[in-house]
Amino acid sequence: MNTVRQLTAILAFAAGAGTAGVAGTDPIAWMTNETEAMEMSLKTNRPVFMFFTGSDWCVWSQKMEDEIFNTPEFARYAEDHLVLLKLAFPRSYQLPESQIKHNRALQKKYDISGYPAIVVTDSQGRIIGRLSYRDGGPQPFLGELSKMIE
Repeated sequence: MNTVRQLTAILAFAAGAGTAGVAGTDPIAWMTNETEAMEMSLKTNRPVFMFFTGSDWCVWSQKMEDEIFNTPEFARYAEDHLVLLKLAFPRSYQLPESQIKHNRALQKKYDISGYPAIVVTDSQGRIIGRLSYRDGGPQPFLGELSKMIE
């Protein structure tokens, strides 16, 4: 019996290790500079997806990252359709002063009053639409986003 338990444990571990690479795909690359994001948007003809986040303190921002942005489905969609721009407003660590000013200016420009907030723009910064946290994982979120940018 002890051998069966050991074998079961080894198989369970191996199965988990085999799927870790699938679930833990390379993290998506977020830009942090609006000018660079707009330039990339112009080059690629993709909208800019601005994620305003209370990254280290806002439960809903963290849920959005965990349940939607950190999924293979979102990563694949973003790679083909979006320029990603993350604008963090942390409390437990300090961003460089220039980044704080940059993020606050965009917060004001796009009238952001709470987190998480998504603003999707064209390459000129004109708003295409807005989103926030949606329950249900990446599929409902991506469905709404797809309708918005098509």
